[in-house]
Amino acid sequence: MPFRLDKSIFKKANVFIDRHEIEDVEAHSHDFMEIAFIYIGSGKHIVNEKEMNYEKGDYFIINQNATHRFISNGKSVIYNCIFTLDFLDLSMLHITDLNQLAAHHLFSPLMITIEVSPYDYTYKSNKKIKELFEEMLSEYERQETGYLKILQADVLKLIVLSLRQISLLKLNLPLNDNETYDKIIRHIYEHYNSEIKRETLANMAYVSGEHFSRQFKKYMGISTTQFVKLLRVNEARKLLLTTNLPVVEIAGKVGYSDEKHFAKVFGAMAGMPPSKYRKSNSF
Repeated sequence: MPFRLDKSIFKKANVFIDRHEIEDVEAHSHDFMEIAFIYIGSGKHIVNEKEMNYEKGDYFIINQNATHRFISNGKSVIYNCIFTLDFLDLSMLHITDLNQLAAHHLFSPLMITIEVSPYDYTYKSNKKIKELFEEMLSEYERQETGYLKILQADVLKLIVLSLRQISLLKLNLPLNDNETYDKIIRHIYEHYNSEIKRETLANMAYVSGEHFSRQFKKYMGISTTQFVKLLRVNEARKLLLTTNLPVVEIAGKVGYSDEKHFAKVFGAMAGMPPSKYRKSNSF
């Protein structure tokens, strides 16, 4: 049975930063979020029975109550950033996972949508990410005046940089690598709120439907169906936050004639129903 970490790890505030060596971390869970950065080493990270290989420079975002463990090839050095979301903002008190966090109003200008589980994704660091972890550890250890404010800013920055890796922002413009598929992407952007048939898109590429589906997913990283959902839900989020239009009217504007189906799709991607999203993210 996995063991459970409790909030006794926190001291002055609901945040804890450290750097330590590991060989094998037993399966465990906790009622706070964790961002684990692999500074040195390689091995396996297992979350809710999903196994992923890791190497130097990878990092993971682990949701509240998720069960996970590390199995290191030899020794690994890991930076841990552990926090409850109310540390960042009291309005995040009800949030328990990355999908809900991405839907919070602090990130609404990004309009980020996550369709896959965060455990399907291994984050890749760069110099900026590495320096953020180093700064957070230094601030946490020195605890000089104002260090908690700096930690809040650094954790928010880390989350934004992480969400960018899986956000629709990377897809907002054609990739300019393939003229045919760039044209198709523009077509989807212009007609996302109407019925888009695979055969129509395949004809634009002069290939069969099955071949088109494979090529589109290879080019964009997601299927056409997922891409259309992303566009529709992102536009719905904007309308929910910037207008007083009723949900049923917003559903129609983004391409859903059935309000219940719209609410189901929106809820699956945003982590909450449209009406709750509007209420939770209103200033």
